[in-house]
Amino acid sequence: FAVKVGGDGYVYVSDYGNHAIRSISPKGSVETIYSDSMAIKLQPDEPENIWLARIWPRVKIPCGLDLGENGDIYFANSMHHNVMCIHRKKTNQNDTLLLDEVVPVAGYGTLSEVLTKSPHQHLDKGHQDGVGYLSLLKRPQGICMRGSEVIIADTWNE
Repeated sequence: FAVKVGGDGYVYVSDYGNHAIRSISPKGSVETIYSDSMAIKLQPDEPENIWLARIWPRVKIPCGLDLGENGDIYFANSMHHNVMCIHRKKTNQNDTLLLDEVVPVAGYGTLSEVLTKSPHQHLDKGHQDGVGYLSLLKRPQGICMRGSEVIIADTWNE
């Protein structure tokens, strides 16, 4: 659904149908950076482990995608009504890009939403202005980075 070429020569893709964020190396190797199946395996439903919902949130129909100045990957997680950021780290061994953590940028409503809902539940959707996770979105489709600012096309909110 979205494609972006990074300064590192990698091509980044939001794979709408497979609920994944993928990369294509300059040598043509395709790698899944983050996917819903990865999140499911890493998220137990026990309340004491709810912090994993913030580190390994579910992905459903990722749409827009853009890269931050430091190489972080921002994407509109459309069916979960939020925008996420994959913080990246790079290792010199085989020049492999590794996942560091996935964090919410916008669209959670309140911190209690993040802390009290099961990782497998949809968070609230709607229209609410706010800083970061305090905002509410409804099916965001596109994003664009302008410096450190994330501009969101919140498609179903008019």
